[in-house]
Amino acid sequence: MAAGTQDGPVGVVSPHLDDAVYSCGSLLCRRPGSHVVTVFTAGGRGEEPLAPWDEASGIFKRGDDVMSVRREEDLEALAHAGAQAHHLGFWDNHYRLPPKVYLSRLRRRAQQAAKELAFGALEVEVREAIARQVHQLDVATWFIPLGLWHVDHRLVAAACTELARCSPELGWVVYEELPYRRRLETEAAELRRALVESGFGLEALPPEGGPVPGAGACKQVMVECYRSQAKPMGEGIQLVLDSGESFFRLSTGRPAHD
Repeated sequence: MAAGTQDGPVGVVSPHLDDAVYSCGSLLCRRPGSHVVTVFTAGGRGEEPLAPWDEASGIFKRGDDVMSVRREEDLEALAHAGAQAHHLGFWDNHYRLPPKVYLSRLRRRAQQAAKELAFGALEVEVREAIARQVHQLDVATWFIPLGLWHVDHRLVAAACTELARCSPELGWVVYEELPYRRRLETEAAELRRALVESGFGLEALPPEGGPVPGAGACKQVMVECYRSQAKPMGEGIQLVLDSGESFFRLSTGRPAHD
């Protein structure tokens, strides 16, 4: 399968409510009927103070149901590409962090151990939820994140690559998340190398889309639907629009150490 030539719907696994469009929007515009499975689509409600990212949006105030607004933005964006949204309902990282007062009472090593334990348990839950969705949908090829920058991205990438190893009958393609690919080229190269060292094969595929306008016009309309993300993302929005989408076919196999 070549990402730029294969016709028909695909599936995209997205960590957050915007990552699929930022990183695969042109792909989705070319593949009506595709499915986007987004993992972290819920969080604290109005009784809690706004998270810093939400406050930076300039549109939310204390008491707002932030994630409800963001889910509506996602539905609006995906409708422009004729894609179907599937929201898994896990809490975004900045809502599930323990209170600072509680963390301050823990020794540093205990803090790290607690975080690692929580990460591992959550990864299993996320992998099982993604697997259920993947196997329910009639989609032969799935696009999964490389795992750049954000802890939620790393978690979803780990869950998806393990799922890919267990389900080699499906087609798997890794996408490099925008705008982070443009800012973290060294990290992206390290993550690709780690996949190969763990027994996967990676083959670069022709890019989908490019700078707007033209083929990226549909993607620009989709990106603009995420109004709550415009200010926090800053110049990252323009990087998203100016960058081609980067894909690598993932071939599964036995781990290198087996």
